[in-house]
Amino acid sequence: MAAGLLILVFLMVYPVSHAVFAVQLALSLQKLAAGTDNRVEGVRETQVQRRLAGRDLDALLYYPEQSPPDSAIILVAGLSELGCRHPRLVALSRLLAEKGLLVVTPDIREFREFKISPE
Repeated sequence: MAAGLLILVFLMVYPVSHAVFAVQLALSLQKLAAGTDNRVEGVRETQVQRRLAGRDLDALLYYPEQSPPDSAIILVAGLSELGCRHPRLVALSRLLAEKGLLVVTPDIREFREFKISPE
């Protein structure tokens, strides 16, 4: 009976931790949107470059300093002259990294230049 209770508690705690994370993230996003939360500590930012099919690809990575991230997310800037360096995207990326995620923001040259071709 004790083992069954322990398994039940484990199964309940795991989804609860996701709900707690979601609530904390929502509150942080609300503060970020209001411009009242500029605090983002313990986040590293790294630029990565790769060459693929004769093309140079760049991206910015954000990740927590203290512990390795369990999950990752890719955020695309959309049409913006600043691309992955847009201040709002950087702030959101740093916030997500502070919460324990690895955040990848690719620099898509075509989006920065407002040129989208069929290729």
